[in-house]
Amino acid sequence: MNAFIVPVQIERPSKGPAKLTPSEVEELAITDVFAGIPSGVKPLTELDLEDFVRRHIQVVFPQETILVIGQQVRNEERGRADLVALDDSGSVVLIELKRDAASMGARREPAEVQAIRYAANYALIDSPETVVDRLFAPYIERHREEFGKRELSPSQLATEVLDEFLNENNIDESDLNKSQRIVLISSSFDDQTLSACAWLAKGGTPIECITLSPFRYQQQIFLAVEKVIPPPTLADFFVEVADRSRPRAVRPSRKAAAEKATLPRMPKLFEWGIVKPSDPVYVINHRDRPARVLTSSTVEFEGQKLGFNDWGKLVTGWSAINIYEWTALASSGKSLDELRRARLAEEQASDEVASTGISAA
Repeated sequence: MNAFIVPVQIERPSKGPAKLTPSEVEELAITDVFAGIPSGVKPLTELDLEDFVRRHIQVVFPQETILVIGQQVRNEERGRADLVALDDSGSVVLIELKRDAASMGARREPAEVQAIRYAANYALIDSPETVVDRLFAPYIERHREEFGKRELSPSQLATEVLDEFLNENNIDESDLNKSQRIVLISSSFDDQTLSACAWLAKGGTPIECITLSPFRYQQQIFLAVEKVIPPPTLADFFVEVADRSRPRAVRPSRKAAAEKATLPRMPKLFEWGIVKPSDPVYVINHRDRPARVLTSSTVEFEGQKLGFNDWGKLVTGWSAINIYEWTALASSGKSLDELRRARLAEEQASDEVASTGISAA
């Protein structure tokens, strides 16, 4: 699925249907929104957009497990990459943010050329020690208030969090940063940038263009998130037979990503009764820090009401996790992803029986 809508504010509309109609939607310029605060409070700069994405990286990568490891990282030629992350295959993800198409056109260097140069800087990073020394420790020092364990130095904490991220995602040190991904984020793109990125993507360069478009519905602001490049193809919607021999650290294909995006989400799991209020849950490999389900979007953890992803980030120290693959029900020990796939298989078997007219008895 290449497009989706996420609420930027926690509060839901006080009344009225949770349904969007064109007459009720007011489109907003990206300059009218600052980290989810209504227009008129503060205009959005590129640094504001960068900080919003850094803090809410799951908005851009809703089906991935991501660890942000750097911000405004300088190279030896004094160029600065906006954000640097690791994905759950061990690839470095270079994230460049621009406010809009106009700001891209006003720059001397095209956004995609700048991103390629920066991505090349990270091609030589090949060990956890290099990641910690050059990227992650300085990042933690810059945002120390967001991390616990103050008895540890930034370098010690970076090493601990990175080691856990690599281990839990089955990323061998020898597979670290075998490839680099480029992600360009803006509220809009000019035609020349899209044309260049489309050409690069067609040639096999792992580059993505994602738009974040804010709009107001009633009293809440939403972000429409759309992956413009690469566009979906018909092949993306076919589901392949699972390859059990594929190690988890290998980056999933676009088909697998498309399948993952179409799987039922939390509201459907509630409707099916797979997850219910008060169910105890835990992050896999962190059973000692359980939470209690409140709603389809929140849990109670150590006296706090948190979103599933915020809880996962707090427990693991990672920037974002795929809650379906990493959240397990305490009653069964199975992940939400396993449970929803099992339910889908049951429904498929039931439909096949019904279509053949054979009685289940």
